[in-house]
Amino acid sequence: MSRLRADCHIFLDTANTSMGQIDALVQLGLFRGFIVSLPTLCNTESVRYLLREYVNPGYEIMIPTWGSTVDDMVGNGIALSSLDRERVIVQVPITTVGIEVASKLVARNIRVCLTEFSDDHHALVAATIGVDYALSNNQRYEHGRPVYLICCGTVVCRLHLNIKCRKFSVQEAKRVLDALQSKTRILVPVKDFRPDTTHVVQWVKKGYNSFAISPEVARNLVGR
Repeated sequence: MSRLRADCHIFLDTANTSMGQIDALVQLGLFRGFIVSLPTLCNTESVRYLLREYVNPGYEIMIPTWGSTVDDMVGNGIALSSLDRERVIVQVPITTVGIEVASKLVARNIRVCLTEFSDDHHALVAATIGVDYALSNNQRYEHGRPVYLICCGTVVCRLHLNIKCRKFSVQEAKRVLDALQSKTRILVPVKDFRPDTTHVVQWVKKGYNSFAISPEVARNLVGR
């Protein structure tokens, strides 16, 4: 990696993206890694493919664990991490169950990204556990709404996102992390609903340096 390269982590969100599209975008050399989903992967073979094809140690892969119990989610997280402990980052939702799972994975020196990061106090949780990333979410949720994680047509996990229905201030969460001198990075999602590259630049000017971007945003960044 170039010593002049800026400390900016850009992850490609591969949801609904073919391997051919990923291959083409990888050639840009912009990405720190990839965010993949279980409905896309269905098993660890696709993760192995990504690790095998993109052998550059700079490429990291974020993938969610799954399961109906804490032990199941921890076990599957361990299995995913064992594919490459340095490059695989296990995603865990920031729920009561998810926080317990994340704590147990971090205790095993497994890299973790907390998802559904949507309140100021979540920054305190992320910093205390010591996760690598926290994927922010500015959307609003119905309190207590059940969310089903489906893989290959099978419900593998049922979660309750007990998230307050209000606007989330990423800036306030960042202030918490900064005050604690936490190494946790807030991962800001920039998706197709707002693919204008000025949106990314605005976040950078506010002090953010980690992003999850869609293929459309990636193409816009390079004017393609």
